[in-house]
Amino acid sequence: MPITGPPAGPGDEGVGPEDPQGAEEVVLPGPARPALSFPPDPDLLAQGWQARFMTDRARVKELAALYEELGLDVHVASVNPTDLREECGDCQLATQFFVILYTRDNAQP
Repeated sequence: MPITGPPAGPGDEGVGPEDPQGAEEVVLPGPARPALSFPPDPDLLAQGWQARFMTDRARVKELAALYEELGLDVHVASVNPTDLREECGDCQLATQFFVILYTRDNAQP
């Protein structure tokens, strides 16, 4: 997803566009991760959770802490083989190395 920002201000030479009317589009590369290409858990959705993304188990604590700093509750769910698309039938490693991160407003019960 493209990230845009405000035009450069005084002291930001070489950081952004010179045109104060517009913003330069910057596309940042990201790590390759499986997309959340299946429906989220309906029980979690009913409880107010929102599926954010699939991530590897090694980084989930760091990512969960970031959402918690934003004031959100975090739930981590394992990937079930039945959640994988048909063309990913041989991707059983995803169930061992990846989890789905859900968040919700901490005002929810």
